[in-house]
Amino acid sequence: GNRYDAGTALWGTAARIDAASTPAASPSVALDPTGNAMAVWLQSVGMTKHAWASRNTGMGWQTTPTQLADTASKLRVGIDMDGSGNALAVWEQNPTGTPNPTLRAQRYLQSTPAWADSASSLSLSGSDMALDVNSSGKALVVAKQKVSGGPTAGLQTAPWALLYQP
Repeated sequence: GNRYDAGTALWGTAARIDAASTPAASPSVALDPTGNAMAVWLQSVGMTKHAWASRNTGMGWQTTPTQLADTASKLRVGIDMDGSGNALAVWEQNPTGTPNPTLRAQRYLQSTPAWADSASSLSLSGSDMALDVNSSGKALVVAKQKVSGGPTAGLQTAPWALLYQP
């Protein structure tokens, strides 16, 4: 992780966020209006890819990253923050035998400050998801979902969207 200071127009010194010995994948980062950052990534524990998060309040990254909820293997993770410093992490996890990954979400509340104890299933499934959160905390998740039908035989893909309002 590294921070850019607009006042000095300089980058800081890069810092390692996690000291785990397994490779990380799919990193994503978000900033709130005051410059606090939250990073998420996937990292394997045994054969299972877990989602991890670390927070930076300008004084460095937290010393021990937080493992996000759920023990099922994850495929991709994303994060965004609202104007109050609350974060929303969304990830794909693929139950065996389903054409579309399940989308799950977990919130970080600045007021506590902690991640919620559990994750929520979204009523949207799919892959290649994208996430955006506005300053008041409304979130939009878009994912590519496999659907049957269309102009040719077999499964087709179409974008689907889900709006979250706190």
